Amino acid sequence: MLSKPDGAGTAREVWAIAGVALAARLAIVLALPSGEPGDMAGWVETARRVTVHGLHAGYAVLAPGSLYPPAFLYPLWVTGQAYMLCCSPGFDTGTRTLDVFMRLGPIVADTFLTVLVYVLARRWSDRARARWASLLYALNPAVLATVAWKGMVGDPYYLVLIMVALLGALKGRAVPAAFCLTLGVLTKPQALAFVPLVSFVLLSGVTRRQVLTGLAVSVLTTLGVLLPFVLYGTLGEVWAAVQQMGSIHAYTQNSADNLWILLPVWGDAATVPGSYGEVPDSGILVAGLTYQASGLLAFAALSLLMLARLAWAGTLRLTVLAGAVIGIGFFFLNTRMHVNYVFLAFPFLCALAPSGDLRLRLALGTATLACLVDWDALAVLPWAVHRINAALYGTTFLLLCLTAFQPWLSHPSLFRQAGRRGQASAP
Repeated sequence: MLSKPDGAGTAREVWAIAGVALAARLAIVLALPSGEPGDMAGWVETARRVTVHGLHAGYAVLAPGSLYPPAFLYPLWVTGQAYMLCCSPGFDTGTRTLDVFMRLGPIVADTFLTVLVYVLARRWSDRARARWASLLYALNPAVLATVAWKGMVGDPYYLVLIMVALLGALKGRAVPAAFCLTLGVLTKPQALAFVPLVSFVLLSGVTRRQVLTGLAVSVLTTLGVLLPFVLYGTLGEVWAAVQQMGSIHAYTQNSADNLWILLPVWGDAATVPGSYGEVPDSGILVAGLTYQASGLLAFAALSLLMLARLAWAGTLRLTVLAGAVIGIGFFFLNTRMHVNYVFLAFPFLCALAPSGDLRLRLALGTATLACLVDWDALAVLPWAVHRINAALYGTTFLLLCLTAFQPWLSHPSLFRQAGRRGQASAP
């Protein structure tokens, strides 16, 4: 897996770091109950249903714990089978053992992300910097809080898939890239944020035949995930769940200190803020555009600009920087966000931080601090503090954009040249 083999010593070093990461996560899981018991209870009930009745029954009850794409149900089924096999044949709920089991899979996936961060950083930097990158991720307090303490069970799964898809795309391997990208989207919808970036990198380095192969793999992966629902005639329940997924958390901000807590959208006399200061994102912001549409358009523009920057002069490091910009931008600009959605930026931020650029180190620091405050102070701190915290996220976003677009900002004529350039070679 290591793109620049340095011998058995490097392999031992990487797996030692992974061991540290796993030990830290396991210690938290064994010492503390889930920091989000309400969410965990919903996932436990879904795990019980798919384990006892089968995957096809995952959407028999459209509760919050089951409002995820169908691939999300598969690791819950595996967890449930393991729990029944070794601990509770009747799938007893409310036990400390089940709480630990529910978080074991995610922390193993998150540990593997530590290795992927090393691999990604090693693609363009030396061994020492790649080591620091993986250690930064292994011991990052925001990452530990999100996965090990709060128990966000799906986030490491889809992020592992996105990282593997990007690494596959960088090497021009259409089959694993298409498979992992599709499976990531079918695990959590946040993975859609990275579809343009991974697709751009892949299309820049493969033939038309490989593209068609990748599309075929994507279709087959989707059909494979949906197969249990097709066989048992519950595909309609999947569609009903998808429709309901699109309607949840229809607010400018649900539990996220992002751009929408800085904008005075709550100042409208006709709007009554909710318990977390949220307002419906169907309100009009400007020129007939709703808050939701404005956020989506802003993120789409950011993604297009980032792809144009890669096409103008793409490098491996810039590709990883693009991942960080997209990860933070997705969280900061869009409505219907939750604090754990910023998690998808941390592998990229950690891979970049040891590169010597002070702005990237500051970006990692501000994102980490903001995430910790966001997690632990949703309902206890004044909204002035939340707005300050949103400014920290904004600082992260600004630092990343300044780093990514510095040539264009320093020399505006380069931006016009970028539009006239042909497609660049793959980063």
